[in-house]
Amino acid sequence: MAPTIERFLFEGQVHCTGTSETDPRNLLQYLDENLIFLKQRLVPANFERVLSVMWAVSSKSLSDILHKSIEKRKPPHFFVSLYETFKVLLNFFYGEKIPTDSNLVSTRRLLELFSADSATLVDSFYRERWQEQNKNVSCPRGSVAVKLQNTGSHLRVMVLNCRNLKPFSNMRKSLSGDVGAHPSKFTRNNRLNKSSHNLSKSIESKVDIVLDKFESLRQGVQDARVRAHLNSNNGMSSPYVTVKLVPGPAGAVAVTKVKTTPRSRTLFPMFDETFDLVLPGEVPLESLFLLLSVKDLGPLGDRILLGEAIVPLTEVTRGEELEDLADFEQIQLPLSLPSSSQLYILTSLHTRSHLSRERRHWMNTQKRRIFM
Repeated sequence: MAPTIERFLFEGQVHCTGTSETDPRNLLQYLDENLIFLKQRLVPANFERVLSVMWAVSSKSLSDILHKSIEKRKPPHFFVSLYETFKVLLNFFYGEKIPTDSNLVSTRRLLELFSADSATLVDSFYRERWQEQNKNVSCPRGSVAVKLQNTGSHLRVMVLNCRNLKPFSNMRKSLSGDVGAHPSKFTRNNRLNKSSHNLSKSIESKVDIVLDKFESLRQGVQDARVRAHLNSNNGMSSPYVTVKLVPGPAGAVAVTKVKTTPRSRTLFPMFDETFDLVLPGEVPLESLFLLLSVKDLGPLGDRILLGEAIVPLTEVTRGEELEDLADFEQIQLPLSLPSSSQLYILTSLHTRSHLSRERRHWMNTQKRRIFM
């Protein structure tokens, strides 16, 4: 039955018309006919075993199609259809009593991500980071203290201080070892046509060599700048905080961005600076997040990220414009970086063909930060 089930699932996704002989609804008819036949000839215990095997076969076939489609970078509407098929199959076999099997949960998670639109994925990225931040009680990267007020049209932010910052001192995670550090080499090699003429291959190979050498030189310069940064600070940092609203309207990465004045050679900087950010009317409040990034400024102008803190604007206290921000409660936010749990979200976004150059640069930056 496995080949037949897989054919129904795959060809149903290819046609997706609702009238094809291999439409997913006909898969249910195929399963139903076989189950009726088996139930008439098997005792209840054996029938339950067969039912379990049929679900295992169906779910494995769907999972195989899912992973193959991810590798082939199928468009989102393909995964929307596949996700609907998954839900119909799940209801067919289990009804409301859905099991908590790890493979089923993983398949559902992937289908939700790859069938979602870009705005939903970006929102999920920041919301997951917010949830992980709330679980971070030890503050291994330090923390930032702020006071916040939402006046309805403006967001007032008072950056007070940072505590117990950790200077960037681990060269094993330098930029040369990050994911996405060699995009030129991989992109070109993926475009090589194995059936092309030998002369064309030779030219592309020579270009690849030049690009690889340029990339090595660039990474060498970056590593040298980072070493100079670390040597000059001698175990300390020169931190400052950038404040911005994310994401921006119409696919933009951010709405606005301001920053504090850097403080020299300290791990406990005091800022006491207040900013007034205009809230964009075209972006719903429920979709906006305040992103605070603590960075270390080097002698050559290098900016090394020490950690970030995120606050959904729905969590910010509403108040009148005439109220004194100094009277508001101080909020201590732990610093963190994106984790590996957000990789699937970024991978899902990467399959979108209509993303702006700014958004793709943002995705590559987030991937590098996961491995810092």
